[in-house]
Amino acid sequence: MNTRTIGNKAFYTKVLAPWFTSKPVDTQQLQVDLEAVAVCYRQIENNFLGDSSFLCGEEISMADIFAACEIVQTTVCGDTLGQHPKLQSWIHRVQQKLSPYFDEIHKPLLNSYKE
Repeated sequence: MNTRTIGNKAFYTKVLAPWFTSKPVDTQQLQVDLEAVAVCYRQIENNFLGDSSFLCGEEISMADIFAACEIVQTTVCGDTLGQHPKLQSWIHRVQQKLSPYFDEIHKPLLNSYKE
C-alpha cells in the first residue's frame, strides 16, 4: 500500500495530465486509478484505523496529518470517500483537531479545481 503514489496517480490523471496536455481526462485510466484508491482506503480502514479514533490510537499523530493530506488531495478526483464512511469520519476528526489550519491549507487546492 502506497497512499502517496496511488493518490498522486489519480490526481495526475484527473487534474494535471489534462492541464499539461490540453486533452480531456482519460476516463478509463481514471477509473483504474480510482479503483486502486478504493483498495488503498479499505486497507487504511481495516489495517490502520480499525476501531481507533486515529491511525495510531486515540490521539492525533503525525501519521494522521500526513495521511489526511494525501487523502484530501484525491477528493478533487471525485467522490473518493463516498464508500468509506469510517475514513470520512476520521478525516472529519483530523480536520476538527487541526481547525482552522487544516481548512486554510487545503482551501486553495479544493477551491482551484471544481467541475
